[in-house]
Amino acid sequence: MAVASVLVLGAIGVRSLVGINVDVEDESASAMVATTIASSVPTATITVSPASPSDRATARDLRAKMQRDLETGKFPAFITGVEELLRLDPEAAADRKLRSSIIDVLMVITAGRGEHADKLFDLIENRMGTHGIDLLYQLVIAHGGSRASARASALLVDPAVRARGTPALRVAYELRMAPCVHKNQLFKRAAEEGDTRSLQQLELLKNPCSRRNNCCPHAKDPELSQAIEAIRARSQG
Repeated sequence: MAVASVLVLGAIGVRSLVGINVDVEDESASAMVATTIASSVPTATITVSPASPSDRATARDLRAKMQRDLETGKFPAFITGVEELLRLDPEAAADRKLRSSIIDVLMVITAGRGEHADKLFDLIENRMGTHGIDLLYQLVIAHGGSRASARASALLVDPAVRARGTPALRVAYELRMAPCVHKNQLFKRAAEEGDTRSLQQLELLKNPCSRRNNCCPHAKDPELSQAIEAIRARSQG
């Protein structure tokens, strides 16, 4: 039996399930985790916009079931619901509340055996389009140290996976991963394609050098300043 102490990181911050040892394959234990999640944050209803009235009605019923599955810890059923929802309406991947719920579930199920995590990661990678690749990057930067983050990082190493992301995602990832001395080669791309994710990486290069802070030799590079200003202007516009 795989047992793990679970940390659930949601959209509003870190939620620690102190003292709960969970076998995520056991439905009663999963229900305990879900009850703790539900009691610590307001319930967020998953919303999508299917194309036709019949699809809308089907999706409404499916969303309600997925919400119940999430709240009662029936994570395999929730994952099946995600698969069906994406089949019914591929644009559901754009739903931030859905993606937040997926991250919460991943943080639980990857703490134990990975049977259901395999399926959910496959849906993220292959069925959620650019939003799925964005979700992988979010796991890396916001949930570092977790098993879910490590798995997302391993997927993003593959150029074929990153190629399915947006230009903004790709340049942010490359800025994050490039050796310090080569980051300046990405400044022009960041200025043209970057979003706030690139901005975070670029602003780090402005930090002053010190004994404790290893810095890049580009702090005074005019192209760095131009890239920062271009992204700020685009974000505000």
